Parts: sequence; structure tokens; C-alpha cells
Amino acid sequence: MKLKQTLTLKQSLKMTVKMQESIKLLQLSNQDILKYINDAVKNNPFLELEKNKKKGDKIEFSYNENVFLRNQKKQFHSSFSTISNLFENKLEQKKNLKDHLTEQLNIDINSIDERSIGTMFINCLDNNGYINEIDVNNIFYYFNDKKKGYSRKKIDQVLKKLQKFDPPGIFARNLSECLQIQLKEKEITNNYFDFLLNNLELIAKNKIDFICKKLTLKKNAVLDMIRIIKNLNPKPGSIYDIAENNSIIPDITLKVNHGIFRVNINKSFVPKINFNKDYYNKIKEKNFLIREKENLKEWAENGKWLIDALKNRSNTLEKVTKEIIQYQKKFFLGGIENLNPLTLKEIAKKTNLHESTISRATTNKYIESPRGVHELKFFFSKGIECGPDSIMISNKKIKAQIAELIKKENKNNIMSDENIVIKLKSNGISIARRTVAKYRKMMNIPSAFGRKNINS
Repeated sequence: MKLKQTLTLKQSLKMTVKMQESIKLLQLSNQDILKYINDAVKNNPFLELEKNKKKGDKIEFSYNENVFLRNQKKQFHSSFSTISNLFENKLEQKKNLKDHLTEQLNIDINSIDERSIGTMFINCLDNNGYINEIDVNNIFYYFNDKKKGYSRKKIDQVLKKLQKFDPPGIFARNLSECLQIQLKEKEITNNYFDFLLNNLELIAKNKIDFICKKLTLKKNAVLDMIRIIKNLNPKPGSIYDIAENNSIIPDITLKVNHGIFRVNINKSFVPKINFNKDYYNKIKEKNFLIREKENLKEWAENGKWLIDALKNRSNTLEKVTKEIIQYQKKFFLGGIENLNPLTLKEIAKKTNLHESTISRATTNKYIESPRGVHELKFFFSKGIECGPDSIMISNKKIKAQIAELIKKENKNNIMSDENIVIKLKSNGISIARRTVAKYRKMMNIPSAFGRKNINS
């Protein structure tokens, strides 16, 4: 064995902190970016919100240098602590209850006004999937002001439609209504069950003999009914991941008028920040220690970088969004039946951006259009070859058709997966039975045997 020196050349890509931070900025939602900017302005003495600076204002510099530097050092380290915490956040969000309900809202409800009401109902749900009666009243008052002539009956009609969504029992105002919705979904309703649901405290106190006397039923019959009720889910929303109770603020607004598309990137929500060059020049003239001068330089570099990074973020989002809209024009005109299969690679090719950049630019970004509010990621879906001409059809379109067929099926003649294949083929979609089974399971829809047992 012997030691020897060799010289090797190789290429490698190293991501600097600022590159990593730029990537993070691109992925942040409007709410998160607002918090990020506020923290940056608070922790950097050379940054200021544009609204705080009026044209023609003179800037006065009166400060105690020692106090200034001591406070700014704390803020400087705090800002990097904030950055560190941001990196620890998960990059991917799990599908949650609100996402699940919003998808159904956009598929099952065509009216734009009813979708607006439905979105507000979804945002008012608690973690168990219940809606408060006070919230129902507030939604009525809100839409009664915005759209004159909107009656309470109209709001209740929308709520009834939402109560048919999955999971069963969702949008109930109390436990009794939650269980009643689930029994109706199973087509199990009669006066006996109505009595039990209106007197749940009797079941809780195990007053079986009293219930038998009131209903004039035998004990076994009452116990069977109670067993059915206890097998229902009192907290339908709890089976999904909990999302933060933030109202969605669309990043993009799309208006379609006689086939003309108008795209507007919502820049008003994200405040513009400026670098106070005069303040920086005044401060750096002072006699400071080497470390203090380094801090000043770092604040200046970070401030200028952030302003450029925010501009790049906005430009990238606009560029990506316009390509997605161009590709999915038929969807915005005709609904999910016209959704085209689309991949990150196709948009990356059009925009000359990397696929990972497209992925981050479309995460937590929402577009409001005549078809409702959608996350930009919604418009990406795999394509499946269907029919003799091998036409590529979006898997989301196929899922929607499967869900619609099952929703409308005869409860006394439940369709098998093979029957669904035949129905889809008549609509020009030719796929295998195993594909139907796969998509059905992905949508948490039971098999024909399972649906038959639910209805029996």
C-alpha cells in the first residue's frame, strides 16, 4: 500500500442559502408570503412597506448608535431563526377535508353563486365536519347584503346539497342531524328512528325499557335500531387531515367574457417593499466595529435580494399560470368533462423552467374562475389511452364520470365494475375493469357488494 495524490475535475451543483430561500418563496401561499414579508420588514432596518413612504416625505435620522446596533443584532439573528423554521416546514400538504369537499363542490354544483355559498360553508366547518347555526345565519346575512333577493330558503337549499357530499353526515348542525343524514343515505328512515335521534339522551342513559314503552316495540327491535345508530360516525370530518382554518385568497383571477380570457395576478394582497437607500448611506458613514459593519452589509444584501426574489416569484407565477390556462381553455369554457391530461413536463417545456419549479409555483396557489376556485395543481392529471383511436383522456375526467354513474345508479340494481366499464364505453371511454376498480377505491367508493349491503 502507498499514498499518492491525484487531481480530478468534476461538475457539481451546490445550492446556496439564497437559492434555497428563493425556492421556498416560490412555494409559499399568499397568507404565508404576507407573514414572511412582515417579518422581513420588522427584522431589517433598511426595508419598508411602500405604503409607509409617501412621495416627497423627508427622512429624519435621529438615533442612538449603540441602542440601534444592539437591537438590530437581535433582529438579525431572529430573522435567520425564522428562515430556519421555514425550512423545517413540510413541503407537501396532505389532502384534507376542505380539499375533498371543494373537489365535490366543483364537480356537483354548476351555479357560480351556489359555489360561492358552498365555499363559505366549507370554510366555516369545524374539525369534526359540523356547521354552526350561527355561521349559517351569518352566511345568509352576508349574501343577502351582497345579492339582494337571496332568501334564507336559498341558503338552506345549498346546505341540503352540501349535506349529500362525502363523507356522509357532513355539514350537519348537530349530532342528531348528522346521524339522520347518514341514515337517509342508507335509506333507513321511519318514525321510530326519528324518535331515537330526537332523544339521544335516552340512549346515553340506557333507558331501554322507557324507549320500548314509548315506541310500543319489543326490546330486541329497539336494541337493533340502537346498534345501527351506534355504528354511524358521529364525527364525519375527523377521518381527514385537519387543515388550518384559513379562507382561500386566490392568487389569480380569471374572467371569461364571450370567449375572451382575462387573467389577473393578485398582486394587491402582497405588499410591495422598498430598500431605504438614504437610510443605509447615512448609517454606513458612522464608525462601527468590523462585526457591526458586516451586519450592516448583510442587512443591505438580504434586503435587495428579497425585493428581486419577490419580483421573480410574481413573474414566474404569471408565466406558469398563463400556460396552464392556455392548455385548459376547454375546461374553463365547458367544465370537467373537457379537462385535458397535462404534465409538469409539458408546462416546463413551454416556459423553459424546470419541472420542480413548476411544481413549487403551483403548490398552494389558487385560481378563481367561472368554474370555481381550484388549486393550480388541480389542472395536472395523467392521461389514459381510451378507445380505438387511443385518445388521451384525463384520469380526473374518468373519475368524475365513474362517481356520477354510481351516484345515479338504481339502488335496487347496483352496478358492478364490469357494468360501469360498459356504461363508460358507451360514452366513448374504453378502459379496463381493474382501472375502474382502482379509481373507485381512490375515491373511497365501496364495491357493488359493499354498496348493496349499505342500501339493504
